[in-house]
Amino acid sequence: MADSETPEEVASDAVATEEAQVEETSETAESANEDRDYVVTFEDVGPCRKQANITVKKERLDQELSKTYRELARTVSVRGFRPGRVPRRVLERKFGKHVMEDIQESLPHEVLEEISGEADFEPIGHLHPDNIEFAEGALSFSCAFDIKPQFELPELEGLRVVKGSVEVKDTVVDEELQGLAASQARYEKVEDGVKDGDLLVCDAEFAGEGDKRWDDEDLWVDADTDNIETFEVPGWKEAAAGKAIDDVVEIEATDPDGAQGTMKVTIREIKRKVPPEINDEWAKEQDFDDLKAMKEHYRSQEIKRLEEAAEEEVDKDLLKAVCENLDFELPESLIERAGERARLEKRYKLLGEGKSGEELDVALEEFAEEIKADAEFQIRSQLLLDKIASEQKIFVTEDEIEVKFQEVAMQTGREVEAIREYYEGRGLTAQLRDEIRLNRAKAYLKEKAEIVDADNQ
Repeated sequence: MADSETPEEVASDAVATEEAQVEETSETAESANEDRDYVVTFEDVGPCRKQANITVKKERLDQELSKTYRELARTVSVRGFRPGRVPRRVLERKFGKHVMEDIQESLPHEVLEEISGEADFEPIGHLHPDNIEFAEGALSFSCAFDIKPQFELPELEGLRVVKGSVEVKDTVVDEELQGLAASQARYEKVEDGVKDGDLLVCDAEFAGEGDKRWDDEDLWVDADTDNIETFEVPGWKEAAAGKAIDDVVEIEATDPDGAQGTMKVTIREIKRKVPPEINDEWAKEQDFDDLKAMKEHYRSQEIKRLEEAAEEEVDKDLLKAVCENLDFELPESLIERAGERARLEKRYKLLGEGKSGEELDVALEEFAEEIKADAEFQIRSQLLLDKIASEQKIFVTEDEIEVKFQEVAMQTGREVEAIREYYEGRGLTAQLRDEIRLNRAKAYLKEKAEIVDADNQ
């Protein structure tokens, strides 16, 4: 502030400058509209959300009508006129309503595509016209849409994150091998008492009310079920536990018709799943030289998995560190979509933990804030990586897409051509391209960062 200026004069000058900028912007918009065959104005209607109000000028509408009627004259057949010689007035009388409906459907989309390409902001998603009207020879409509937030990248150089240590204990490898051996277990006869999971060979007799009788031999019965054949036998699991071969169990049962009675079960054989012994011979059956080589293989696989998990954590920590320095509003539509995805992922995770029904709903409600925060973080991360990719001019070539097709083909054991057709046929190539682009932006961010191993702190 100059010595001679009062605070009131400074404020007055600031207001005048702001008004001049608004007036200049308005004049620029008016000038641009004069050069177009449509008039468009924009208004802010929410966080990162605008509404375009558009009027297509009479000249553009007349051009579209003329073009449509010319094409129609060449293709339709009207009695009394040669092909291509049907007067427009006849076409208007016969097809006018349909022509106007077609233009009302197609023209707004064409204009919105033009506006999207010229705007100094980037719309999100597809633009859908609304409130379409014909009035005074012109076509008017509106369109509300979200836009990508505008923000400046913070300093990316020298961000420090710690990469977790990777260690695989012998017990982890042993558990992996035990799990594999358990999956190859076979039923073998045993002589001790019945245990959970055993399969029994039994003779059974049922005596019910009146003349209700049934019997059968060599039945295969699970030791941990409450059914024998088509009979409901509540408490069978507890009654059979610990019983030996030739023991007889008498228990209340209900036949398929609902008749009550007594089931007499004689245990003839007890079969139990027995896993193979974990030794060199078994390792060779799994195509390894010996057990030591097999353990080393599973150890290296586990190290690889943990390394990948550690890298993912580094990526996440880096993105969090940058996003903490970003403060901008997010489009509601993006928050809603990301929230739905995050909620669905959480739902599947809770289902995997055994939650269902009311318990599941309560758990989802408890995690509501966490789900929302995770959704917003995912959005900011995507916008951040997109911004980095744009500023660093990161593009994905056709050769890179082809390499990705080859990788997917190798992973799935399918032909490259089949993978290409799958992606292109389902419109997934653009999504794949964007995924590669953002991964390269993530790699750029990691190059700029200082990544410290937890073991070397």
